[in-house]
Amino acid sequence: MHRFLKSYFVKIFWGSLFLVLISTTGFGADQEFQIERKLVRMERFMYRNPGEGLIANRLSKIEKDLLDRDSAQTNLDKIKKLYEFLFVTNESYPSLQMKLNFVEWKVFHETRVGTLGERISAVENLVVGKPSTEPLAFRLEQLVQVAVESGIVALHKVKVPKGTKILVRLEKQISSKETRAGSEAFFNVANDLFIDENVLVLSKGEPISGDVDVAKRGRSFGRSGHLVLTVNSIPSLDGTDLGVSLVGLAQELDKKKLGIAVAASGVGYLALGPVGLIGGIFVKGKDVQFPAGTEFLVSTAEDKHVFGIVARKEKM
Repeated sequence: MHRFLKSYFVKIFWGSLFLVLISTTGFGADQEFQIERKLVRMERFMYRNPGEGLIANRLSKIEKDLLDRDSAQTNLDKIKKLYEFLFVTNESYPSLQMKLNFVEWKVFHETRVGTLGERISAVENLVVGKPSTEPLAFRLEQLVQVAVESGIVALHKVKVPKGTKILVRLEKQISSKETRAGSEAFFNVANDLFIDENVLVLSKGEPISGDVDVAKRGRSFGRSGHLVLTVNSIPSLDGTDLGVSLVGLAQELDKKKLGIAVAASGVGYLALGPVGLIGGIFVKGKDVQFPAGTEFLVSTAEDKHVFGIVARKEKM
């Protein structure tokens, strides 16, 4: 029993020392955060939702679904190679994400949403008639051979200049009555973006996340609601984040359509008549809303060099 207790406390001591070293250096915690962040991005891309359980099991599932194998590498090696395979484009080879985006653009003229399997199956149904049962990476490679001329994705590096305007579209209505500050706002790219006339760097339909920074309901004395939206960034065709800022509405929306009351407090006061101004405290201001489909213009915040694909613009 004494030997067991001694062994037990020795383990506790070294375990505690290890935790202290991690907390003081920050290295272990930061490395774990980076691994989890990359793993979650891979899972969202492939399955739309992050997984649960041991990291090793989650990585094995990704490898199995993509390549029908388990490389038996360390978690760090697997993360590095799988992440680069999915998202990193270089001069000679596009990432899997970029190939899928381009194949979808060739077939549907837009980027689609869904799990990786759903997106590939949708292209297969249209191009070859039915989904394949092969691993996902092999299925996509077969589609590239069929859908792309000569089976080669021709990469071209270009600069997206600072101030480039991009049209984005709101996916769901946002109202100051129902939305809370800190909520996510979901947009998508409304039009393809070409640089140098024929280099596609961003395709229609690309999903974009944003935030509701301010959401205030209509208040007493007829004060209107208030909304402030932001767009975080837009991923280009090769996955590079294009930092952007909202410029304004892309179309004219009259104040009635947006639910903005003009001189609301005055209207409230007049409606109350002889009750007087003090009665205005019971007059509820109107809430503001942006309907689904509202289009905004955003502008890129800095020059960015990205890989695009030489393509012909589709005639509208």
